[in-house]
This record gives sequence, C-alpha cells and structure tokens, in this order.
Amino acid sequence: MTRPFWLIPVAMALLTANCGIFDPDSRLDQLEANRDRWRAAALQHYRMDFRASCYCLDEFTERVTVEVSEDSVVSVVVVRTGLPVGHVSIDAWPTVLELFDAVEEAIIEHAHELEVTYHAQLGYPEFVFIDRNEMTVDEEMEYRVFALEAVQ
Repeated sequence: MTRPFWLIPVAMALLTANCGIFDPDSRLDQLEANRDRWRAAALQHYRMDFRASCYCLDEFTERVTVEVSEDSVVSVVVVRTGLPVGHVSIDAWPTVLELFDAVEEAIIEHAHELEVTYHAQLGYPEFVFIDRNEMTVDEEMEYRVFALEAVQ
C-alpha cells in the first residue's frame, strides 16, 4: 500500500501548529496575558450581552444584558423582553473576572475539553466551552459575550 507523500508533513504541521492547545502551561500563559490586558483596560463599570448554554434553568440560558460594577453583578435584563430576570439570582451570572476564573479552573483541572476565544483588544473571554469530564453527560458549559461596553 502506498501512502500519499504529503500526508506526513501535513500531519506534523497540524500537530506542531496547535501544540499550545494541549500544553496547560501555554494555555495558562495565554490566559494570564489576556487577564493582564483586561486589567490594563481598568473597566470598573461595564455592561455585556451574555448567553450561557447548558442544561440549566431556561432563564439562565436566555440572552441577557449583565451590568457589572466594581466586580459585582448589579443587574441582569433579558434582551428579548427588556425586563429584569425574575427566577434566578443575579449572582448566578458571571463577571468577566469569573469567566477568567472558570477558564483557569478548567485548565488546572485538565478538563476533557476546553475552547476559549479572547477579545482581541480587551482580552476578556468572548467564547468559553468547558466539558470537564468525558464520561459525564450534560455537564458541559458554554458562555458567550456578544458585546461589552464601558458604562460611564
């Protein structure tokens, strides 16, 4: 059986190009660089459009606007209705710092799967997918920040 001559170089290129994906130290370095970028922005009061995807209460998976002041959630409004959330405590929604903490915990605990996309300028996690355990069903979490703006 003959193998295509290009198969080995392509496979090696793919493996080495993504080596940071599998290296926890590299992922922690990337996390810290983006966390530093977020801290440098010094946003003490901000608003973000946010959505969680999980096997959670329906209200928690609605697209909402989360307002944060001094690292505490101060309001959560459902985008679809314009009304404040009613059944889930506003403390259930994460701040940007808590999103960073969730990513860090997943790296340290060697989550089965972790995908993160950071905002190019401000460094905050725009997309986070965490599957902590391959053998556990329905414990995956996905977070999306659609927009984030400073509040004056």
